[in-house]
Amino acid sequence: MNEIAKITTAKDWASDQEVRWCPGCGDYAVLKAVQRTMPDLGTAREKTVFISGIGCSSRFPYYMASYGFHTIHGRACAVATGVKLANPELDVWIITGDGVMARPSKSVRRSAAITSPPRPPSQDFTAP
Repeated sequence: MNEIAKITTAKDWASDQEVRWCPGCGDYAVLKAVQRTMPDLGTAREKTVFISGIGCSSRFPYYMASYGFHTIHGRACAVATGVKLANPELDVWIITGDGVMARPSKSVRRSAAITSPPRPPSQDFTAP
């Protein structure tokens, strides 16, 4: 049976949770950009899952009006892969800080259709 996708707005993707990041944090921009982009993608909120690890950026699933899972440190990719394998119809997103996505190798090798939005550079990171 064909499902008709409900048209959503950025406001529909915002949860009722108070955003608790430091003033000026780049995570605000990522959150707003994703909330504005999701309606354009036409994805249903009930078929979308945001998976995160540990740290400030990983509060992200609480701020989205969709499904979410807060995992342990370094396991966001593994959990997201499991979610996608268990239910391939879900739109699975990984939200992490700067370190975790440096090693998403197993998810990539399994060709799991998982998305991670680009992260802003850390304000406290200095390149060598």
